[in-house]
Amino acid sequence: MANKAGRRTFGASSQLPSGRWRARYYGPDGIYYSADRTFVSKQDAWGWLGEVERSISLGTWKSPTQVKEEEEERRRRQEEVEYTLEEYADLFFARGGRKPRTDEEYRRYFDRHIRPTFGDVPLGKITALKVGNWYARLCPTAPTERAHTYAFLRTLLLNAKREQLITESPCNIPGAGVHKRASVTVLPTDVEILLAVSFMPDRYRLAVQLAAASGLRNGEIRGLKRADIDLAHGLITVRRNIARYDGGEHEGSTKSTYSSRRVPISRDMITDVEEHLSEHVGPRDDALLFPSVRGELLPVGSLWNYWDKARTQAGCPDLRFHDLRHYAATMFVVKGGASEYEAIRLLGQNDSRVLRKYLDEISGRNHEIINSLPSLALRREPIEMSTP
Repeated sequence: MANKAGRRTFGASSQLPSGRWRARYYGPDGIYYSADRTFVSKQDAWGWLGEVERSISLGTWKSPTQVKEEEEERRRRQEEVEYTLEEYADLFFARGGRKPRTDEEYRRYFDRHIRPTFGDVPLGKITALKVGNWYARLCPTAPTERAHTYAFLRTLLLNAKREQLITESPCNIPGAGVHKRASVTVLPTDVEILLAVSFMPDRYRLAVQLAAASGLRNGEIRGLKRADIDLAHGLITVRRNIARYDGGEHEGSTKSTYSSRRVPISRDMITDVEEHLSEHVGPRDDALLFPSVRGELLPVGSLWNYWDKARTQAGCPDLRFHDLRHYAATMFVVKGGASEYEAIRLLGQNDSRVLRKYLDEISGRNHEIINSLPSLALRREPIEMSTP
C-alpha cells in the first residue's frame, strides 16, 4: 500500500541497468523475496507488489519455494497417472451425462478418425504440431465429418486440461471445429411446398405442413401424440424426440431443454389438423399423430421415401426435409416479423447463431427488397423483369 506521500509501505522497486524494474518484499516468514520476473515500468512492479500484499492479507500467500514444490508434485502425480488418449476417452464415455445418440456419434468420430493416430499416445505428448498434421489429412472430402471430429478431439483435450492432466490443449486451429456451408440455400416457393404436400400420402401430408409452418424437426414430428395437440388454444406441445442410436430408433426427451416448447398452430391449418386427427389418429391420448401403416412408430427411412417421391413430383428434387425448418425460420423473421428471441424460441433453440444459419434466400425476395426502396431512376415507367 502507499502512505499519504504516495510512497509504498510494502515492498520496494528499483530500476535495473537494462531499464526494466525489479520488485522485492519481505514475506510473512521474514525472508526477503524478489519477483520471479522483471517489469517494463515502475507501475507494473507496484501492481505486482499490490497483488502479493493482497494475498498476504487474505491468507493465500505462498512462498516461491512452496509454489515450486507444489508444481513439481503436480507434475510428478501427472506422470504417474498419465493416460493415453484412448484411456482418457474410455473414462470420458464411462462418466456419461449425454444423450445416447451424442455418445454414439462421439464414439464413431473417435474410432474412425482419432484412435488410429492418437489412441496410444499419452495426453501430454499430443502437440499442436501433431494435431495440425493430423487435421491436414482428416476427411478431405467430408467437411462436416471433419469439423465434428476435430471438435470432439478438442472437447476431450479441454476436459483433460480442466482436470489438470495437461497444461494446455493442443487444439488451437482457428475455425477448425466449424463447417460453413459453401452456398446459401434458395428456399422453395409457397407453391412448391404446397405441391410437395399434395403429393405426400394423405396420412403424412400434415407432417410436411408442420415442418414448413412450425419449424418442427422430423424426430419431433414423428414423436407427436394426440395429447400433444390442443385445438382449443391452437397449440402443439413438443415433449419428445425420436433419435437413432444403438442400431435402431428410440423415443426420448427433446434435443435440449429449449426444444421442449409450445408451438402455435396457424389459424388456417386448424381444420387440416382436425381432419387429420379424425381420419388418421387413434382415439387414445398416447396415439401417434403419424404412425406407420402398421400403427407403429414411423421409421425415418419411410418418411424419407415418401418425401423423396413428393419433392420430385413437385419439381424440387434437391429440397431436403430439414430445409422445411429453414423455410419456417426464414418466414418467422421475413414474413412474420419475429424478433431474434421469438424466432429461436419457436424453433426450440437457445443460440441465435443457429437462427442465422437457418435464414436463407427466398426466391425472388432480393428483387422485392430492392424494388421497395425509393426510386432513383430517371425513367419512371416500371419494367417487367423475370426472376431467375
